[in-house]
Amino acid sequence: MIDLQIIFLAGFLLAALFAGLAVSAGLGLISHVATLRERGFFHWLFPIIIGAMALSVLLSRRSLSNVDLLFASGQDLGSGMAAVWLGRLSSVLGLAICFERLSRFIFVQSSREGVAWPIFWAFLAFVMGNVLINGALGTEPGFSHRNLYPVLAILTALIVARSDSERSIRWARNSLLWLFIASACVAPLMPDMVFQKGYAGISLPGFKARYWGLATHANSLGPLAAVFLLLIWNNPFKSRTVNVVSWLLGLASLL
Repeated sequence: MIDLQIIFLAGFLLAALFAGLAVSAGLGLISHVATLRERGFFHWLFPIIIGAMALSVLLSRRSLSNVDLLFASGQDLGSGMAAVWLGRLSSVLGLAICFERLSRFIFVQSSREGVAWPIFWAFLAFVMGNVLINGALGTEPGFSHRNLYPVLAILTALIVARSDSERSIRWARNSLLWLFIASACVAPLMPDMVFQKGYAGISLPGFKARYWGLATHANSLGPLAAVFLLLIWNNPFKSRTVNVVSWLLGLASLL
């Protein structure tokens, strides 16, 4: 029995070691490749995050027929080994992209030109006051590593805003369009996955359902739809037909 425990522990430590080495090698590879491209890969962050969210929902096979049971089981966050590892992979890729730009920002003088410093320092002050201090001095002190992900992403966005804003906006716009198209396609095929029926809150007259789409929650879909509408207003598609479809999808999802 003791021998089996020792073998299991040794196997676990070896697996953790190889996983750590693989992550480190991946981060190094992305950083090396990105140094060959001055603008890096920040624009890839949007399809990675949005695509991972939609795929996690599909893999979870969630059902909104009983939302209380859904929240109790945590299924809306994506259940199953495939969804869990998909989330981890997207987190690692996103962190690698952000760390590469942040490291370039620190070590390459030219990358600091054109940064909106007032917004940069204001955001750091916001993080210090609303994330770190609240976490340390709250009624139940604690801190989650998940709080760092949006902080790193926004700091990186501020850094690349001057050099890569137009491309990032296009990729964010296109990624959200595919999210809303996929959500609309899933709706007639698996309505329980995207519609919360019998919704008792504020809704359109005669329509007692709440649309979640392939977002993790309806409260996530609403802000995404609003951002999508702002993006196509600021940077419309070249095709009039695509613009009309985009506005209809965005407005319908928001409503």
